[in-house]
Amino acid sequence: LDHAMVRAESCLIEGNSFAGFYSTAFEDPLGGPENSVELIDVDIRDTSPSLFDPTWDDLAGFGISVDVGSLFAQDCRLDNNSVEGLRIMDAGTRATLVDVDVTNTRIDPAGEFGWGVSVGSGAYLYMTGGVLDGNAAGLYGGGSSNGVRTEVHLHSVVIRNSEERAIGVTGSAAVTGEVWLTAEDCLLDNNRGAGVVVVHPATVVDLTRVEITNTRPRDTGTNGNGIYAANGATVTATDCTLSNNREVGVSARDPYTVVTLDSVTVHDTHPNDVGEFGYGLEAGAGATLEATGCALARNHRVGILVDGPSTVVTLTETAVSDTRWLPENTVAVGLLAQNWATVEADLATFMGTDGPGIVLNGYLTVTCSGCDLLDNAYAGAAVLSGGHLELDGGSRVSGTTSHGQ
Repeated sequence: LDHAMVRAESCLIEGNSFAGFYSTAFEDPLGGPENSVELIDVDIRDTSPSLFDPTWDDLAGFGISVDVGSLFAQDCRLDNNSVEGLRIMDAGTRATLVDVDVTNTRIDPAGEFGWGVSVGSGAYLYMTGGVLDGNAAGLYGGGSSNGVRTEVHLHSVVIRNSEERAIGVTGSAAVTGEVWLTAEDCLLDNNRGAGVVVVHPATVVDLTRVEITNTRPRDTGTNGNGIYAANGATVTATDCTLSNNREVGVSARDPYTVVTLDSVTVHDTHPNDVGEFGYGLEAGAGATLEATGCALARNHRVGILVDGPSTVVTLTETAVSDTRWLPENTVAVGLLAQNWATVEADLATFMGTDGPGIVLNGYLTVTCSGCDLLDNAYAGAAVLSGGHLELDGGSRVSGTTSHGQ
């Protein structure tokens, strides 16, 4: 507490209550003293909710909690703790994790939390290497403090087997400050609910060379998205791969939500457990989505869905191929645009669809410049209910068959 310096090496902290390791400062966090903590080759496990203060029963059992100060941890293992395996909070708090594993964090007695790593209220986290495995949720980032944004930077981190989501950047209605999360060369595998969830305004997520795969639905049978962005969030993904997820590979919803995809591959998205969706990309309710140099393949029902007034999708040198129907459907669609949405496609390709390459439904205009609609079924493009399709002279429509694959 307050100007403390602690170094622990090759230690075991086991079976305690409230927190395995707890660091805080009672003075003003922006101008007061800071603690300095260094942990090397430390095991912290089996921490339980507080026994000495019943008011904390639902909010404690941390593996490590740092409020104000600095933390450096290397080659540490946090296992079977409660509520939050690693908690980093408050402006001025900085944490660096090198090859730290956080596993099997349990929910609290009220059935909430269970986060492997939690960062908020203006704190800063850099994590390289390490595994977040079997937590209720892999990583949570949210909130700011006194105008200081929360920052989370992940490099070569594996997040797998989460029961709620791999990464969530969210917040309450009272959160007005910015959250910035970056992830490079990370793997998100076999998580439940969603790979990445970003559902709060003033949040920015940058993903580079991240693989999101095998995301499963929740117990309800729904969800399982690779990336879900809503409520005005901003997400940029570069050189990423999303495969074998459920419902939607990448979903952008709501006004002011902006999703930018550059050289992203989305393939083999499947319906959820109740038989819904299976789309590669989805933009709706006023969101903006831009895809450049992307490849979508073997998704189901719809390769790209664009729906709703003020929804804008721009496709550049992007290929949508082999979109497949399902037994209960008689047709799939490469690009489905409807309900006054706006789509501009430049040098895009829609091919091998078990149905039309493009379908317009409702009063909207889709503009295609230098696009190819090749080897689709029933129609290269179908324009319905007042839709307007513009194909310039550089576009090709050929190889259309009378049936799907």
